[in-house]
Amino acid sequence: MSSLFAKAALEDADRAGLLLGQPVDKTADSGAAICSCFGVGRNTIGKAIRDFDLHSAEEIGQRVRAGTNCGSCLPELRAILKSEHEAMTI
Repeated sequence: MSSLFAKAALEDADRAGLLLGQPVDKTADSGAAICSCFGVGRNTIGKAIRDFDLHSAEEIGQRVRAGTNCGSCLPELRAILKSEHEAMTI
């Protein structure tokens, strides 16, 4: 759902997805919500870490906005970073 922030205007399907709390496009499964402020899911964060070789919660915030508002998800972002980097070294 974080990809909706990049759109100039939302379509009806986008609005419905937001109200349902689920992506309308099932191929774009963002995963379990990690950042509730911006609706960023675990899969979106993991993909950003892998695709852009991110190494800090601040870098995640720059890419997908997670952790840039209230900060309550920062510990989870750090745990995901650790998990993703461990998985990449196996």
